[in-house]
Amino acid sequence: MIQDSFTRANSTTTLGSTDTGQVWTPQGTSTWGITSNQAYLVNTTANQEEFCVFESGLADVRISIKMTVAGDMGIPFRFTDSNNCYTATSSPLDTIVVISKVVGGVASDLGTATNYTAANGDVLTLLAIGNSYTLQINGVTKFAATDATFLTQTIHGIKQYPGINTQRFDEFSLTAIGSNALSYPIRYRDVAPFKPGTPRRLWKRGLV
Repeated sequence: MIQDSFTRANSTTTLGSTDTGQVWTPQGTSTWGITSNQAYLVNTTANQEEFCVFESGLADVRISIKMTVAGDMGIPFRFTDSNNCYTATSSPLDTIVVISKVVGGVASDLGTATNYTAANGDVLTLLAIGNSYTLQINGVTKFAATDATFLTQTIHGIKQYPGINTQRFDEFSLTAIGSNALSYPIRYRDVAPFKPGTPRRLWKRGLV
């Protein structure tokens, strides 16, 4: 599991590293920082989405982030660059949550849920397994979508649309799911000598 509580000294120049050691990397000219133990976008002048990401080594993932909502914010996943990635977005002003695909800088929606009333502390969760993607708010599934454009990319992170500078991110987590979880230990719990016909229980750790 990769986690970031963002519990560290305030900074207007860097987001630093996750609690588990992954280095957050701003994209483009954006600057990200820490304020009151939350992540935020420091510069809000560019009329474009801004991203801060890290290498996870995992393509099939569950990603969650707690949000202080004001404007569009969310999770970029299977990220190559800002012009080629998937995004999961909370858009409180439009009262929607959406999963989008960006290819060559052109965005298209893969799925949308309407009538979303955002609240501070909402948890946005994205599950990506193979070509299937599920978006949840506070543990409740809003919709699922499929697409096979990006299947192996292992960079993920957070994103925000500038213009309103009060969005805050907290309690980031990323866990392996699907085939990624097979790297977890597998062990036999029956220790008696094996005899033909005697069952052995194989426990697979980390599967969901």
